[in-house]
Amino acid sequence: MPSDAGADYRLRDDETTDPESTALPSAAGREHRLIPDDDSRHFVIKLYIAGRVARSVLAMVNLKKICETHLAGRYRIETIDIREHPDVAQRDQIIAVPTLVIERPAGGTRIVGDLSNTKRVLAVLVSLDT
Repeated sequence: MPSDAGADYRLRDDETTDPESTALPSAAGREHRLIPDDDSRHFVIKLYIAGRVARSVLAMVNLKKICETHLAGRYRIETIDIREHPDVAQRDQIIAVPTLVIERPAGGTRIVGDLSNTKRVLAVLVSLDT
């Protein structure tokens, strides 16, 4: 297991996503892909957002694109809208949105931002992939 498991990563939002992408992510709280809970090779990812504001939608689109491209068949995303579930945000100590939490294999690694800096997101995912 990497020595930085559980570490927080803050990303700059200085890259943009594909401007031709018009795909909208699923509704908050809906899982994008189901995987067996006992498969340690799969990523279990939670994305905390605040409604359908631009940064939240951008984070959802960017995350789905990254996962489909680089983790195809090896991930599960759960999107949690903190406006609808403030108790979950408090319990999970979410203080900024959008926040991505990689539950497995990282044990709580966090990335804060809209995930538009794909290279940095991939660097974190690669460091966690065993």
